[in-house]
Amino acid sequence: CSCAKCPSNCNVCSNSNTCTTCSDNYTVNAQNLCDPICPANCISCTTPNNCTTCKSGYIPTTGLCEVKPTNAAEQGGGCDGACIGGIIGGILGAVLLAGIIAAVVAVAYFVMKNPATATSAVPGAGLSGVAKDNPLYLDPKIVEDSVAQ
Repeated sequence: CSCAKCPSNCNVCSNSNTCTTCSDNYTVNAQNLCDPICPANCISCTTPNNCTTCKSGYIPTTGLCEVKPTNAAEQGGGCDGACIGGIIGGILGAVLLAGIIAAVVAVAYFVMKNPATATSAVPGAGLSGVAKDNPLYLDPKIVEDSVAQ
């Protein structure tokens, strides 16, 4: 028998170095051998499902090419400038929120401990013991008389 063994991944050949029809997911190259048909966005691969070099903007992941993450943190690495900025912004936001909460609590505490002083600028607030020496105090009688005129 003058049968020659076909090259790797070749279904039909004219001799041991020339393939005319390749196996599924392979294609005949310029040397008449079979190259794998690489996955999408892949430049080179060892088999149809094992990419070794991806196009720009992609990285090989489990044999396929996936979109490259935008920063190192998404790749499981360290933080880049954008990541650090986000962390700092989050910390500053938390500190600002804590400051606002502390200020509200302090004002509420002051009003509860000193209701007359805290509300003496509000005429007719109805609270006893209004501090009449407060420069913002408006005597309801004087306000009522001036409005009536």
